[in-house]
Amino acid sequence: MRLHRFFYRFGVMVVAALLAVPSAYATTFLGENGRIAYTVSQRGAIDLRLMQADGSHDYLVARGAKHPVWSPNGQKLAYILQGQLFTMHVNGVKKCLTCSSAVPAHSPAWSADGKWLAFVRTVKAANGQPQSAIFTTKSSSANEQNITGWLKNGEYNSPSFSPDGTRLVYEKRAANTRQLYIKNLAMNYERLLTSLSDDVDSRVSFSPNGKKILFNDSANEIYTIWPDGSHRSVISDGDSYQASFSPNGDRVVFLEDPSDASIGVSGPDGSVSYLLIDTMGYQTIGTPQFSPDGQKLLFTLSSEQTSALFSLELGKPDAQPLKLATGLITEASWQAIK
Repeated sequence: MRLHRFFYRFGVMVVAALLAVPSAYATTFLGENGRIAYTVSQRGAIDLRLMQADGSHDYLVARGAKHPVWSPNGQKLAYILQGQLFTMHVNGVKKCLTCSSAVPAHSPAWSADGKWLAFVRTVKAANGQPQSAIFTTKSSSANEQNITGWLKNGEYNSPSFSPDGTRLVYEKRAANTRQLYIKNLAMNYERLLTSLSDDVDSRVSFSPNGKKILFNDSANEIYTIWPDGSHRSVISDGDSYQASFSPNGDRVVFLEDPSDASIGVSGPDGSVSYLLIDTMGYQTIGTPQFSPDGQKLLFTLSSEQTSALFSLELGKPDAQPLKLATGLITEASWQAIK
């Protein structure tokens, strides 16, 4: 642990005022905190479950489902089940959007208005090499469109819409190269955003305010870049893992060391502050993300055989992590209620 970090033996401490929740942000929050969708591995299978933000009223949504993502308006939950893209409305009605094709779908991503979904199809060709394409479909009906064409001997990954819905950023792996591209959907024009150094999942995402794009360039380095390809910068002078934006896009939460007892937050000016976490005997921290109102964090604490999902209120030095669910938690998505 770095010498500039201070800590208590219990609870959580905000190291800098940056992590407090300024009232000026109130008008930019996506919404109030709703339910949390999460996946948990049990007896060799993955279950998709829903619960209230305090961990109550936990129930099963679908067995074998993964990649849950709430729509920005909080009305629908997208997920992958048996290689197909499904949505579930808040009223419980489920719909398959991709069942017209047997080619597996993955990596669903919502447009900001909740009307569209992007996703990837990848299949092995006869020569054993992958073929891949990015599709979009309306979230209300199954009418998918191939927006990239099929990439032979390569793969697309991690599509993310710009907030205005006019562009899509994604990773493209082909011919021993790994690059991020950005596409103008109206003009059907694709251009290179940046080249990447290592063969790892880029986990690329547009910021909610559209000013930056977040991505992994290597196993232990996360960068931001402007949509025009300029201002590429690393978010920490140390290692960085598993980053995500705040609801208004001005902060990034990340890990410098999953085995450490802290969570980092990069502010609008590039400064980094730290939250010290009482790990309660767990060995690693994982997948930190902001709540829809920006006032809490959601993260996992894990040991070799189990893990648990926790929330933590920001801006309160004496706040304690609240345990929401236990098991081998693999993914989580927090619903915004407008």
